[in-house]
Amino acid sequence: MQKKRSEGGLEEQQEPGADNPDVGGLSLGRIMSFSDGVFAVAITLLVLSIHVPHVAPTVADKKLPHEIVKLIPIFEAYIVSFLIIGLFWIGHHQVFSHFRRHDRGLLWLNLLFLMTIVFIPFPTSLVSQYPTSRTAFIFYALSLAVAGIIITLLFWYGTHDNRLVDKVDKKLYRRFSFGYLNMAVIFLLSIPLSFASVRFAKYLWLLIIPTNWYIDHVMLEKLAQRHSASSGDDG
Repeated sequence: MQKKRSEGGLEEQQEPGADNPDVGGLSLGRIMSFSDGVFAVAITLLVLSIHVPHVAPTVADKKLPHEIVKLIPIFEAYIVSFLIIGLFWIGHHQVFSHFRRHDRGLLWLNLLFLMTIVFIPFPTSLVSQYPTSRTAFIFYALSLAVAGIIITLLFWYGTHDNRLVDKVDKKLYRRFSFGYLNMAVIFLLSIPLSFASVRFAKYLWLLIIPTNWYIDHVMLEKLAQRHSASSGDDG
C-alpha cells in the first residue's frame, strides 16, 4: 500500500498502481474522455469537408450524377481517413486501458498525439481536392506516419521500466508496436513511390491490412514460440 498525505496532514492508504489525479488535476478517466472528444471532432471535420454539389433543380437529374462522380476522390480520402482515425482510436483505448497511472510526460505526449489526429482532416481535404498532386499526397502520408510514430512512442513511454503500468503485457506490447510502426512505415514507403505514380502509391496503403495480419498471426506467434523454446532450454 502506498501512502498519500491528505489536506489535514494525515497519510491515507492508496492501492498500488492506483491512478494519481493530482497530476495536472486530472485522472486517466478524464484524459480518455477528453481524447474521445478530440477523436469525435476529427471525424466530424472529415464529414464537413464533403460539400453537396450545387446544380439548378431543373437540371438536377441530368447533371447531379456527373457531379457526384466528380466527388469520388473526396469519398476515397474520407473513407481512408475515417478508417485510419478509427484504428488510432482503438489503439489509444488499448494504450490507456493498459495504464494504471499517469504523469506530466504522458499528458504532453497525449496532447501531441491528439494534435496529429485533429489535424488529419486538413491533409484529407488537400488530397481529395488535388488527387493527382504529389505534394498533397506526400503531405497526407507524412501526417499519418507521424501520428503512427507518436502513438507508438506514447505506449513505449508508459511501459518503459513499468513507468505507468504494474506489469507489461509483452504480447500486447509487441502487437501494438509492430502494428502501428508498420502502418507508419507503409505510409513513408509510399512517398518515394509517388514520384513514379501517385495513383499506384495509394494502392500501397492497402498493404497495411495483410502486413498487420502477418504480424499478428505469424510473426508474433513465431517470436512467442522461440521465447518458449529458449525458456524451456534454460529450465
